[in-house]
Amino acid sequence: MAQPQLRTATTVWRAKLFGKFEFSRDGVPLPPLRSAKTADLLAVLTLQLGHNLSKLTLAEEFWPDTEEHKQSQNLRQCLASITAALEEPGVLISGRGFIELSHDHVATDLQDFDYFASHYGDLKGEFRQRALESAFALVTGPLLKDHDHPIIIPERLRVEESYATVTLDFIKHLIGEGDPRKAAQVGRRALTISPEREDIHIGLIEAYGAAELTSEALKQFEFLEQMLDEHWGESPSDAARQALERLPTPSHARRDPSNHIPKPVQRIYIRGRREELDFLTNYCQQRNNGFLLTLCGAGGSGKTTIAHALKERLGFPKDFYFVELADLRDSQLIASRTLAAIGLAASDGPAAMSSLANAISNSGVLVLDNAEHLSEGVAAFVQELLALNSEVRIIVTSRVALELPAEILVPIGALPMPDVEQSLAQLQSNPCIELFVRQSQLLRSTFRLRPENARATIQICQRLEGMPLAIELAAAQTTVYSPAQIASRLEKGILSLESTQRARLERHRSVERSVSWSFDLLSDEQKEALCRLSVFRGTFSVDAAEAILTDLEAAPLLSALSRSSLLERRDSAKEVRFALLVPIRLFALAKLQEFGLERQTRDALHDFACYLSDRLKWEFNGSNPREAIDQTEADFEIFRTAFEDRSSDPNKEAEKIRMVGDLAAFFGARGLPSAAFKNLYDRFSAIRDNLEPPNFVRASYGAAIATLFQQNFVRATEILDKSIEDLRANDTVDRAGLINLRLLANIMSPTHLTCESDNLRMIGLGREALSNIVGITNVSYWSPELLRVTLLSNIASTYRRMDRPEEALDAVQNAIALGQGVIPKRTYCFLTLSVADINMDLGRLDEAWIACMEAIRAFEDAGFDEPARQARGTAMTIAVRQGRIEDAWNSLQAVFESGYFFDRDRVFRDHLVGLAIVVAAAGNEELSLELVRLATRAGFVRQDWHRVNQPEIGVLLPVLKEITVPGEVTAEEVRRLYEQVCHYMERRFRKESDPETASQ
Repeated sequence: MAQPQLRTATTVWRAKLFGKFEFSRDGVPLPPLRSAKTADLLAVLTLQLGHNLSKLTLAEEFWPDTEEHKQSQNLRQCLASITAALEEPGVLISGRGFIELSHDHVATDLQDFDYFASHYGDLKGEFRQRALESAFALVTGPLLKDHDHPIIIPERLRVEESYATVTLDFIKHLIGEGDPRKAAQVGRRALTISPEREDIHIGLIEAYGAAELTSEALKQFEFLEQMLDEHWGESPSDAARQALERLPTPSHARRDPSNHIPKPVQRIYIRGRREELDFLTNYCQQRNNGFLLTLCGAGGSGKTTIAHALKERLGFPKDFYFVELADLRDSQLIASRTLAAIGLAASDGPAAMSSLANAISNSGVLVLDNAEHLSEGVAAFVQELLALNSEVRIIVTSRVALELPAEILVPIGALPMPDVEQSLAQLQSNPCIELFVRQSQLLRSTFRLRPENARATIQICQRLEGMPLAIELAAAQTTVYSPAQIASRLEKGILSLESTQRARLERHRSVERSVSWSFDLLSDEQKEALCRLSVFRGTFSVDAAEAILTDLEAAPLLSALSRSSLLERRDSAKEVRFALLVPIRLFALAKLQEFGLERQTRDALHDFACYLSDRLKWEFNGSNPREAIDQTEADFEIFRTAFEDRSSDPNKEAEKIRMVGDLAAFFGARGLPSAAFKNLYDRFSAIRDNLEPPNFVRASYGAAIATLFQQNFVRATEILDKSIEDLRANDTVDRAGLINLRLLANIMSPTHLTCESDNLRMIGLGREALSNIVGITNVSYWSPELLRVTLLSNIASTYRRMDRPEEALDAVQNAIALGQGVIPKRTYCFLTLSVADINMDLGRLDEAWIACMEAIRAFEDAGFDEPARQARGTAMTIAVRQGRIEDAWNSLQAVFESGYFFDRDRVFRDHLVGLAIVVAAAGNEELSLELVRLATRAGFVRQDWHRVNQPEIGVLLPVLKEITVPGEVTAEEVRRLYEQVCHYMERRFRKESDPETASQ
């Protein structure tokens, strides 16, 4: 490797890499880049100055979750932005497949640091000190402190080591030159850059000692001790203690030179339990009389650790007694075990209890640890002890409550889990992540949380649902696997969470043994209930539990399992729900198979899911659809579990497919994940010829509508056409329902997938179906009354697609009239919005505005937030076309305030640009610019669009031709933008003649 060289003469640009990244020429900063990602890219190129970097590798590393062609496009755009900002050619060198920043045009403070750091060792005296001072002064912060790209991390670690070496050599040099106070200044400044380097702390302690500032050295050691404990759960090294021992004895100290050295304290490593510890500490400090506190939680949740941390919090009082009960099997021995723990001779019976009552002081605390397997005996012991001495203060750690009147339960749940949206700095302070990293470092000291392993570490903690023991055991696997491999194996259920550490209690050597310890304490009925409940992924309601437990009484069993810390109770505003932590659920699921109850339980889950979907389908169209949507979201895992369970019975398979159809509207309304419902077409095709008539219809409907919501329009129409043909002799409600769905398929399909003759054919079939179900009142899979209304509505939408608005308006008005008193609120809302859209097609803007306002009111009353926002977009379109800027702005503001604009619908981006143009045309250029900025935030990009003939835009056009919008947007671009917006608005309602443009 070439020796570092000091760069000055030929340099054009100067880059500062220490601390905040800066890039300037002659003191003038580089112009703003297009995005933070572009700045990251420039930082990486600068760090690798003069080195060829692979474009493919950069694209993959900067945009890992993006498609390959999009990665390349993003990289090109970022490089174009950097090139434009640099202005001068040759600074950024781009070749075939590689990119580099020219070292002839750019110099960095890192180059200068490396130069001085590599040369001071060859110098002596004043020259050595100057080189050390120069290297030391260049480091003003961590290398690229605001950037965490994987390429940066190794270089940051290298520089950190080099900086520590420079600092320590500088301190030693200054001490040797007789200037220890300056050496101390160097140490203090270095710790502002690298506060967690123990070697720099030791160097500062030695500088204080050389300056005879012993009290400052002692304070620095105490600070080091606290820092190591808080960050790593460790004590200072032997080197730090030896530095203390070499300190000069202060004049006021006793002759023993070691009297000032702090005695090592065994501190407890604990994170994420501040709330529980604060409560326990305050309770112990403020209560003068006796009490009974039970720390209750699942195995491995950290109950014993919290009790030890409490002792530390209270200052390690001598009368804080721990009584370990885990290995005790006879309740009669609790008293003698307790006597031994507090240092008294063993005795039996009343004498033992009397001795204990007299021996435990009012300020003491008695901890009975791991009491769950002796809960009845411990309860009797505690009651008797409190009766003899009401001042005794008792803390019990247990997986089950003692259920005594005086007992105060302190639940110990899972640790707060990390979020994928958190930054690296935020993740490092998350208790789960801290625990995983710390445990990994105990076995592999080089392990660090880095950008490249952060996502996998998050997945591990989430998969283990914040259970401390499980996280510790998973961290032990880093000696063999990477975090990504651990996460993958956990997801597949093939990773054994087991420890080989001899110091661990037997029940804590694996997650399975920990759960088994609790499981063995259950009654046979409770064991069966837990195993059956293991088929639930996620949370479940009491109703769901009752459906699964069938012949068992659910409520007392749920209560007992909750008290045993095997079932988590999760309260919400509407109902109580329960959940099994993943390690417990997997253990119970394996037991379910052993007991031979799995098929029976999964069939019960299937029946409940089908019942629930059928009920929710009607509630979704009822008076309170919001509750139905929330319920579906809460029970989504139940539906997914039921659907993924394949059955050899074709009719059961049909019921599952029908269930998906019932829920398809929910997935569309809430954007719920539909990945669980892949391969519907294949599943339906495999069973359709073996289905009984009712199940055939339901499965056809389910497969078609779910396929539609996955936007596979060709497959959906194929399913429906074949099923309608198979039912050609059946002119009842079932066939009408499938025809109605076929009309919907045409409406949802891109224009190039449909033709006018097919639309007319479906309208004809729809009208025939209308007449065939007149007078039918029995409820089939569909409600005949509602079906007539939706047939008319879809016929209207098909007419609109064919650019026949008069016929469309007639059909939708007939639907509203026919549905009076019958149709649910949701259907009424959409029909009213259709009236607004069609009137806008016809140019009847006043009538369109009135209908749109009624639709918004109805949507909001019914709790349909997203359709309400869509309706407000339509209202804005009407106002823009009428030239009513204030009304348009008010409608758009309602969309902004909900946050919907930036996340959901590109239509509103174009609306925003359209409104910006109209506002500019009205003379308010400042507001117009603000709207253009908002459009940019929303992802709007100017480009050359396909030009098409546009309707006259009235009186605004002459004004529009004359305006000049400040900035880079010319008047011609503004006019073209406005025309495109008008075209986009029209295309929402009319048939597009150009298939290529329509499909964009």
